[in-house]
Amino acid sequence: LSSAENLRLFARLHGLPSTAEHVAALFDRFEIGRWGERPARTYSRGQLQRLAL
Repeated sequence: LSSAENLRLFARLHGLPSTAEHVAALFDRFEIGRWGERPARTYSRGQLQRLAL
């Protein structure tokens, strides 16, 4: 799964909004950008650390 898919999944499980706009806003806030749509296994160590925030 990509980080965007993981975020949407966990948001739905906890009854939180999981729209594309919410995901994009979080990606902008943490400067994740377009790589958030790639499979998580392809991320660098730095990207994984940023994602852990």
